[in-house]
Amino acid sequence: MTNIMDTVTINMASFSIGGDEVYQLAGRYCAPYGKHAVVIGGPVAIAKAKDSLEAGFWDSQVQIDHYIEFGTDCTWERVEELCADGRIKGADMIFGVGGGKAIDTAKTVAGKLDRPFFTFPTIASTCAAVTSVAAMYSTEHRFSGVGEFHHPAVHAFINARIIAESPYVYLWAGIGDSIAKFYESRLSARNLDVGYVNEMGMMITCMVNRPLMDIAVQAVNDNKAGKDTRELREAVLHIIVSTGYASLFLDVDMNSCAAHAVNFGLVELPSLRTGHYHGELVAFGLLVMFMLDGNQKDLETVYAFNQSMGLPVRLSQLGLTLDDIGGVCEKACTTLDIRIMPYKVTPGMYQEAFRKLEEYNKKKDKGEM
Repeated sequence: MTNIMDTVTINMASFSIGGDEVYQLAGRYCAPYGKHAVVIGGPVAIAKAKDSLEAGFWDSQVQIDHYIEFGTDCTWERVEELCADGRIKGADMIFGVGGGKAIDTAKTVAGKLDRPFFTFPTIASTCAAVTSVAAMYSTEHRFSGVGEFHHPAVHAFINARIIAESPYVYLWAGIGDSIAKFYESRLSARNLDVGYVNEMGMMITCMVNRPLMDIAVQAVNDNKAGKDTRELREAVLHIIVSTGYASLFLDVDMNSCAAHAVNFGLVELPSLRTGHYHGELVAFGLLVMFMLDGNQKDLETVYAFNQSMGLPVRLSQLGLTLDDIGGVCEKACTTLDIRIMPYKVTPGMYQEAFRKLEEYNKKKDKGEM
C-alpha cells in the first residue's frame, strides 16, 4: 500500500472512440513522436484493422513500416525476441493492435525499448489499451504475474465498428471482469485509510457498477447483431476506459481481490484453460467472494445480473462439482490478489464459500429464495 506521504505520479492515456474516422485522427496524435511506426498484433486483428489503419495514415507524415504478429501469449520470452527484432528497434513508435494479450505484448516491448506506444483495440475484453500494467504468461500458457511500466499508451484509438463486428463473447466476458472492479476494490479497502489516489480510483469504479449493469444486456445483444450503438459504445468505454482509469489510480493490491483469486485457482484445472474466458470466471468468482464475506445484499444483485447475462452462477455451468475445488481453493490463497483483505482467508473458508453458493443455487431451484 502506498504511503500517503509518498510522491505520487499518475500518467493517463487519452482516448478517442468512434467508427473508422477514429483512425483518421491517429496521424495527428502520433506525428510529434516520429515518422516510423511498427504494428504488433494478432493476425485476425491486423487483418480487420489494416485497411482502416492505412487509410487513416495516408496523408500523414507517419508511416507504418511493418506488421508483426505478437504470438499467442504475452510472455517475457516473446518480448525479448521482439525487442531484438531490427524492424522494431528501428521504429520511432509502436502500435498495439488487437486484444489484451497483443496490446500487453506491444506495451511491454515499448517499455523495454523506451518507445512511445499507441493502442488500437479490436475487441473489448480488458482494459489493457489504457493501463500501464501487462498480464504476463509462461510458455506453458499459464498466468505468471504482472509487468508494470512507468506510463500507459499515449493514446487509445477505439474503433467501435470493428469491435461491434467482433465475437460478442469478448464483450460479454469483459463486462463480467469489469463489474468485479467495483466490489473487489471496496473489499480490499475496508477499514483502511487508503488516501486520495485510491479513493479516486474507487470513485471511478462506480462507473462499472450500475451504469454498466443497466446497459450490459442490450450492449451484448447489439454486439451479437454486429451493431455499433450507443449502448455498445458505452459498454466498451466502461470496459476499456472506466476500468482502466480506475486501475491507474488504484494500488496494485486493490486492483483485484478474492474474485480474481478464484479465477486464478480455477484456471489451474486443465478443463478450464480453454473454452472459458477470464471475465466469465471472475464473474463467477465474485459470487464466491460474496459468500466468503457474508455479503448477502451484493450476492443477490450480482447473482441476478449474472443470470441476465448468461454468466455462470453455479459450478455445473463450468463442468465442475464441489469435489473438484480443493486445489482451486489452495491456489486462490496463494495469489497476490488477497494480500490485502480485512481478514485472513484460508482454503477452508473458500471451500465453505463454494459450498454455500451451491446450497444457495439449490434453494433457488426449489423456489425457497
